Amino acid sequence: MAKILIIDDEAGILNLMTKLCRQQGHETFPTQTGREGLTTLDRESPDLMIVDLLIGDMTGIEIIEYSQEHHPETQVIMVTGHGTIETAVEAMRLGAFDYLTKPFELADLQRTVELGLQQKGKPKPDPMSEKESLDINLAPGQLIGQSPKMKEIFEIITKIADNDSPILLEGEFGSGKQMVARSIHNAS
Repeated sequence: MAKILIIDDEAGILNLMTKLCRQQGHETFPTQTGREGLTTLDRESPDLMIVDLLIGDMTGIEIIEYSQEHHPETQVIMVTGHGTIETAVEAMRLGAFDYLTKPFELADLQRTVELGLQQKGKPKPDPMSEKESLDINLAPGQLIGQSPKMKEIFEIITKIADNDSPILLEGEFGSGKQMVARSIHNAS
């Protein structure tokens, strides 16, 4: 059983995430403010923390910074309904394990929590430097990546966006067809 700290100012979302984590057999510590979250973080030293980007009295980014400085062993998942690519990159640069955008599927949260807990104790990669975070390629839309395959996809999107012909995207469920379609639309 893992200890999970959940910080979100939206009571409904907080209760939903708390219930899901408890159903998975984890001990949960739900809080609605950043200050209360930091106090709980110091007191409980949780295995994993789920934190909203905008909490009211502070930001999720500030909480991640504090967590990485004082509790680097705690895995962090950021969730938000007000996310941008820049905030996702910043959260990951600071050491967050993953980033989910609201509304999210409960199965996605469950999977992300389990993956985060599996990573606990394994050495974390060093947070990206400011220069490295600026080197991440952003395609129009919400695609992030710098691998050769992602760069190839960005080039294809750019070429397709200049064309007025209709296109058909095919692929397995969850492979990112919607994100690619959105990127093509935004680039055209």
